[in-house]
Formats: sequence, C-alpha cells, structure tokens
Amino acid sequence: MSEQDIEAGRRVIASVGTVIYRWDRRHLEVLVGERQNEPWKGYSMIAFGGGIDPDDFSVESAARREALEETGRGLEFLDGEFLHHYGPRSFHHRIYLDAQNAIQVVRTEKEISEKYKFVAAMFCAECIGGEPRDNDEVKHVRFEDVLELARMETKLAFEQALVLRDAYLRLVVFPNFSQ
Repeated sequence: MSEQDIEAGRRVIASVGTVIYRWDRRHLEVLVGERQNEPWKGYSMIAFGGGIDPDDFSVESAARREALEETGRGLEFLDGEFLHHYGPRSFHHRIYLDAQNAIQVVRTEKEISEKYKFVAAMFCAECIGGEPRDNDEVKHVRFEDVLELARMETKLAFEQALVLRDAYLRLVVFPNFSQ
C-alpha cells in the first residue's frame, strides 16, 4: 500500500490503540499526549497505538506493543479489555461536557476525515505502575482527569473523542456492562 493510495482514500489503514487509565481517588484519569507527526500533528491523543505489523501475534499483542512504544516503555499496565471498533465514517475530534455534565463529542471537518481512513480496534487497560515518557512520536505524556479534558474541550486526534467517551461510559457510568 502506497502513500498515494492512502491519500486518495483507496486503502483503509488497520490499526489498534489502547486507552491507558488509572483511578486517582475516585476520579478516572487517562494518559494523554501530543502527537508530533502528521496526520493530526499537535492534536492530543488518549488511545496510544498504530499499525498492526506482520510479526504481531494477535490484535491484542499489537495493541500492547504499540501502547508501550508510544508511552516510552515507562508504564506497566494490565492486558487490555476490548472496547470497540472505530472508523472510517464517523471521525470525531473534540470532547466536551453538555449542560448535564455528560461527555459529548463533535464531528471533524469533512476534508480531514476523508484524507486518512482508519479502522481501529481499541482497548482500555489499567495502569499499575511506572511513569510515562515522552518519545519521538508523542510529547507531554501525562495523566489527566477525563472530565477536565472535556471541560477544556480538548481536541483529540482521529476518532479518539469517541473512544474516550466510550471508555468513560464503560469504566465509570456502566462498569458492569459487557457487550
């Protein structure tokens, strides 16, 4: 698959990602970092991941490998729990709180969502130790309260606003619900 195929929308990139979270008192915090490369350079990300390599044993192992690479290999986290598949038709990039303090998302501009088409399998995994580290792909890696990210109307790369909303629903609002 060439860059020209991707740019022209003739191929969809299969990818994986992991939302790494922890509990601070009774508040959910997620790992956040700033993308250093295109696409979406300068946007925040909460699902650390990337492409599935031929050497990956499974989708889950690819998600774990990518999350470790993008968080500077400084964290320990449990195996990820599958969250959902995302893309390529419904790109959203901003998360916010509505009048009832419920997390909502805003759809991106059409030209951005049609340039890069991703289908991603997303997971969420609890951090059990270590500290994240900046790396060439992601800077300013840190844990942030989910509701604070929404209050700031954080701009998130790809469909990560949907991922964050769904992780929040799974972990906080409906913790005993399984698909």
